[in-house]
Amino acid sequence: MKIKSPLLVQAVIWIGIWVLFVSVTNPAWVGPNFYWLITLRVLKYALLYNVAYYALLPLFFRGKKRAFYLLSVLSFVAYLGLSALMDLTLSQPRRSEQKPNTEQRTPSQRTRIFYMFFPPTLVGLAIFGAAASIRGFAAYEEQKKAEQAANRRRLEAEIALL
Repeated sequence: MKIKSPLLVQAVIWIGIWVLFVSVTNPAWVGPNFYWLITLRVLKYALLYNVAYYALLPLFFRGKKRAFYLLSVLSFVAYLGLSALMDLTLSQPRRSEQKPNTEQRTPSQRTRIFYMFFPPTLVGLAIFGAAASIRGFAAYEEQKKAEQAANRRRLEAEIALL
């Protein structure tokens, strides 16, 4: 089944993901940049999906495996760098917004690094896997249609010969 407007479908899906993130978040965790952070994260996920779907996976299916692997690693490193930059700049409260409570618990450096890279890695792999699954299914369908058209032409040629 051919989707008439893939851009509209994607927009609906990404808006739904944004709404899901906003609705499942505990209101006590909401900081001053919360909505910007969620919006930028969803845009980052959409960008990763589209880069994988429209740029990387066609390389794989055309047999350009080395270019696919190199560009996949580079795009994933850029995605993780963007995630870390967003977490460092937007999710941390400014000094003027911090409460003067002296008993504030700050996570260790190792914990911060873990949470800065591990969840985005899992989400990124899931998004890349979804793009690969959808693109692989589309490629399979195209190949099946091409084989059917070739069989139809072959049968027409045989009938014309008779």
